[in-house]
Amino acid sequence: MVRNRGSRDMSKYCHFHEDHGHETIQCRELRNQIEEVVKNKGKPTFHYIKELKMILQEEIGRADKKVAEEADAKALDN
Repeated sequence: MVRNRGSRDMSKYCHFHEDHGHETIQCRELRNQIEEVVKNKGKPTFHYIKELKMILQEEIGRADKKVAEEADAKALDN
C-alpha cells in the first residue's frame, strides 16, 4: 500500500496485503493478479488456491457477521 499510514481507514483490513486501508474484496492488486492468472491461462499453485480460499471465507464470514449485527440492531429498534 502506498498511502501514508495515518490516512488509512483502520476499520478496513486487507488480508492480501495484511494491512489496513481497504477490504480484501476491494483490493485492486489482488484483482489484478487474479485477472493475470486467468488471462494467461496460468495454473496457480495449490498454495495460492488454498490461501485465496481462506481469504475469501474470512471476508464472507465478516460480511455475514455484519449483516447479523445490523439485523439485531434493527430488531432492538422495533
